[in-house]
Amino acid sequence: MSKSLADASIGRTDGPASWAVVATVKEPPELLAAFVAHYLSIGASEVILYLDGGAPDVEMLLGGTPGLRLIQADEAFLECTYPGERTGDINRRQRLNATHGYHNTSAGWLLHVDADEFVGCSDLSAALAATPVEIDAIRILNGERVYRADQEIRTVFDGVLRMPARGKPRKVRKVLNSSFARYTNRGICGHAWGKSIVRTGRGLKLGIHGPRHFAKPKMSYEPIAVLAHFEGLTPLHWQLKLERYLQSGLFAGTPKKENPLRHRVEQLNYVAACDADPDKVRELHDAIRLLSVEEFNRLAAHGLALPMPVDPMKAVDQYFPEMASRLTVAAFDRSLVTRYRNSRLTELRVA
Repeated sequence: MSKSLADASIGRTDGPASWAVVATVKEPPELLAAFVAHYLSIGASEVILYLDGGAPDVEMLLGGTPGLRLIQADEAFLECTYPGERTGDINRRQRLNATHGYHNTSAGWLLHVDADEFVGCSDLSAALAATPVEIDAIRILNGERVYRADQEIRTVFDGVLRMPARGKPRKVRKVLNSSFARYTNRGICGHAWGKSIVRTGRGLKLGIHGPRHFAKPKMSYEPIAVLAHFEGLTPLHWQLKLERYLQSGLFAGTPKKENPLRHRVEQLNYVAACDADPDKVRELHDAIRLLSVEEFNRLAAHGLALPMPVDPMKAVDQYFPEMASRLTVAAFDRSLVTRYRNSRLTELRVA
């Protein structure tokens, strides 16, 4: 073996490969409990959560869980750990924290995701162990949770998975066959770039979707797993997310043709045009995130819709059963109404 590959194989083990997951989070404790439970249940050796801004309540509820490492990523931590770095931008904090976790885990691989992203794989450790040693990272493609009109939605993780359509734009539009296609990116309401699991010990810097390109990592796109993105844990949560984006000006000032998330701009323009009217915003949600049986079957025939490949509630029942009642749609929406009581969107009736 060459010296470069010998050095690169640091962290590689015989037999099933060890892997950990890292995320920078500011989500409610019940979602974080589900995140931790899910990843521990599918084989993560460690779950590393950087609590953005600090979160003593999360420490009280989840601290002491075997396999969980909580880092209070408050101002003092940022100044001490990243001296001289600009840490005002959340995306930059995510990159810095992920790279910090990368250099401080004993696992052979590190997965960097958000708190609403859950990987599904029958045996991720075995798949990683079978990966050629020259591969630095594996891109895991994502779909996003949507709903089927004929299915009861009881918990925040119920629904089905819609995958992004690939191919030329004309073909994509034909497959999607929707007058609301401009509000999606190839049928996806959020991002469609996937996330990556990265081999440790190779001196890489991590980005949001994978290792930073200037390091010229060798990527694999072998479909070893799928990423389920729960973009909006409930319909109301998704609508409030759009309202917050609109108020923050997050996507303002960028010409639509130059914006890779121009479909998000279209969503926000819709919300602005109707002055965040709750009924109108719910209409947009249902138009692009609620599938009829016929729509689901048509997309499934093209490989673009499938039953949900993850079951976080099963893991919650195993690790944090006391949290299960807080992860129903009704309970989660009640907490949103309390948290966003000044929003027009919380005028929506909540059961």
